[in-house]
Amino acid sequence: MFYLKSKWLPLLEDILDDGVRFYSLNFFLAGPGILQYATVFLWSFHAKRYGMLEKRDNVPKHIQKWFVFTFCWFMSSGTLMAASAIMVKAYDL
Repeated sequence: MFYLKSKWLPLLEDILDDGVRFYSLNFFLAGPGILQYATVFLWSFHAKRYGMLEKRDNVPKHIQKWFVFTFCWFMSSGTLMAASAIMVKAYDL
C-alpha cells in the first residue's frame, strides 16, 4: 500500500479525479482510495457510477493490474480472516 500510495495514487488522482488530491493525503485515506480505484478498473458499473468510465482507459494497464491485484489480495485475506473467526467460534477453540 505504501508503494501504491507514493508512486501511483497521485497519478490516478490526476487522471481520474481531475487533480483532486484526497486519497493521497495520508495513509488512512489511501486504503479506501486504492480499493475504490480497483473497483473502477474491475467493473464498468462502478466506473460509470463514479463518472470515470471514459477516463479509466487513459490509465496504463500495468498500473491497473497493481490496483486489481491489491483488491483481490485484500478480499482474499478478509475472507480467510472471517473463515478463521467462524472456525474458532464453531469449534469453541
